[in-house]
Amino acid sequence: MKNVLPFVMCLLLLMNCKAGNNDGNTSPGGGGYRPSRLELPHILNDGMVVQRNSTANFWGKANSGAEITVEASWYDRPVVVTANDQGEWLAGVPTGEAISDPQTVKISDSDGGVWTIENVLVGEVWICAGQSNMEMPMRGFGSVENGNYQPVENYLEELASANIPTFRYYKVKYQIAYEPAFDTKETEWWVSTPTNAREYSAIAYFFGRKLSQELNVPIGIIGSSYGGTRIEAWMSPEALSKFSPDEYKDATEIDPSYEKQFPSVLYYGMVMPVKNYTIRGWLWYQGESNRDNAFSYARLMKEMVAGWRADRGDEIGTIPFYYIQLAPFVSSQGISAAKLREAQMDASSLIPASGIVCAADGGSRETIHSPYKKAPAERLVRWALNKVYGRSDVSPYSPSYKNMEISGDKIIVSFDHAEGLYADGEIEYLEIAGADKVFHEAKGTIVGDRLEVSSASVSNPVAVRYCFDSWHKGRIFNAEGLPLHPFRSDAW
Repeated sequence: MKNVLPFVMCLLLLMNCKAGNNDGNTSPGGGGYRPSRLELPHILNDGMVVQRNSTANFWGKANSGAEITVEASWYDRPVVVTANDQGEWLAGVPTGEAISDPQTVKISDSDGGVWTIENVLVGEVWICAGQSNMEMPMRGFGSVENGNYQPVENYLEELASANIPTFRYYKVKYQIAYEPAFDTKETEWWVSTPTNAREYSAIAYFFGRKLSQELNVPIGIIGSSYGGTRIEAWMSPEALSKFSPDEYKDATEIDPSYEKQFPSVLYYGMVMPVKNYTIRGWLWYQGESNRDNAFSYARLMKEMVAGWRADRGDEIGTIPFYYIQLAPFVSSQGISAAKLREAQMDASSLIPASGIVCAADGGSRETIHSPYKKAPAERLVRWALNKVYGRSDVSPYSPSYKNMEISGDKIIVSFDHAEGLYADGEIEYLEIAGADKVFHEAKGTIVGDRLEVSSASVSNPVAVRYCFDSWHKGRIFNAEGLPLHPFRSDAW
């Protein structure tokens, strides 16, 4: 981004710089001269991607009452707005179809400040948010040297195809705040190359690369994630006010060294700075840190999303929100992860314009950070292609539990979205129980689009469970190759 400083005698000095204020500028204002205070957030910067077929927002700060002019090379007339009493301004510039050729945006104010943003593309923009499994970069976590390396599967081979000039990534740096932050910490838009993409979120990379291939338009991903964080940290105080004290953890219940988990601190620090950025939708991968309040997690998700949408003027809930169900991992906390996955399933019926991705086939026994990020990311693409981009030939739906019936010593389970149901190897992690509520390992056989389950230890079964634990390996899929969601028929 270039900031052009006006001086007397109409001479201009062009300077390359990052977003900041222009206190050194002087120009006519009122009855004399006043310095320009024109300031842009860092996300409005060289290399950015703006949302096509929309009104793309540009915003910032200036002197109160200053007139702001935004000129975009793809639009045939300037957009003019006035800074409010607090010096805040926001201008919406219409966009049309995707543009892969570099564009320019010039932003100036009546006090003489000028910013120029270069290499701007017009395409599709998504935000990736959540905790460590969303944050996990393509290079993986840790290192071989330190003995704590957690890789992304085949990442070197995958990065070999990362030269995608029209795919850009903006990583929001960690920022804890107790009031709405205007800006992210200093960072920039990275063009996808084998070197740059090492630092992309793996989910963001695989999602963006696949979407780029499918749509052949520029793709911009904003990554806003922070490992080890609770959903409460990503929610506004207003959203949390709808819950009783026992349904979420406030700051007094959290170790002070985990300030990043305090309610609303990431909403203020990492959501609010980009809330004005015009996007197509959100992608979410979080939940591991909320296993202790899985009973309220579905409603917490619902209110978080409703709040994010309201911040963007979407009161009826149309901005897409797609998310990944927790992948399997080994945990000492019993079935807490299973209950969290169950809550994530419940949330899909509570949140309009949402979609859930099953990752039951892609966990790791060694780490909570599964190396298998490509499959769930490309399943997110299925949701986008089908629901946003009108691809009826692509189904995003995994099979999911519908109902069960008892037939002698068997339980017969029916599913939604079970066309072409099949097992990839021997079906594991099946259990049934009788009236004593004691579950026993069971065998399963697929008959058509249903599953017949029985156990020699249970002659009169009343309940069935599949992959309802922390660690499992899902082996049941539909014709689309999408895995069956973990489920239980009971509510014990």
